[in-house]
Amino acid sequence: MLLQADARCTLTVFVPAVLVPIAAFVVTNWLVTGTPMPFYSSYGSDKYVYEYEGIPSYWSNPQGLDRNLDSP
Repeated sequence: MLLQADARCTLTVFVPAVLVPIAAFVVTNWLVTGTPMPFYSSYGSDKYVYEYEGIPSYWSNPQGLDRNLDSP
């Protein structure tokens, strides 16, 4: 809709403004996790189920609502 209304303004103002937070998100994820993908996209992998200094990850044995044993 924005392109139809004013393509020049959309491409010179809106698109660069949108790219700033998207780039910040991707760069931050890359610095923290080593991949541009969001951290939660690796749910259930070794990134969630790990042991650090003898303390297991919370996700190796989730409790309460996080167990998700109820059927929809």
